[in-house]
This record gives sequence, structure tokens and C-alpha cells, in this order.
Amino acid sequence: MFDLDSKTVEDANDQLTAYEFKWNARAKVKSPQLFLKTYPGSGFKIISPDNLEDFLVEE
Repeated sequence: MFDLDSKTVEDANDQLTAYEFKWNARAKVKSPQLFLKTYPGSGFKIISPDNLEDFLVEE
């Protein structure tokens, strides 16, 4: 089976946030420790079908 999950990083208002998009909301996800350590104050969010709408309308 193909891995259709995706990752991206956003820089908004001088704040870096890593996003991991998962089709399966119950899939295991490991926090990107190296990213969070390299960029102190950055964030990490998992986006799945369960919270996709909230992500799309987030201000």
C-alpha cells in the first residue's frame, strides 16, 4: 500500500509549525524531536480527517 501521509512546515508570524497530515486519525505518530530541539519555540500538529475542518478555518 502507498504511504499517502504528508508533512509540511509553516512559517507564520515568526513561528515555525510542523504539520503531519494523516488519513488514519488513530495512526501512531512520533513527535519530531530533532525539529523541536533545533527550532526552540516551534510547534507540531497532527492533522487528520477528525480535525481537518478546524485546521482549514483556523485564523
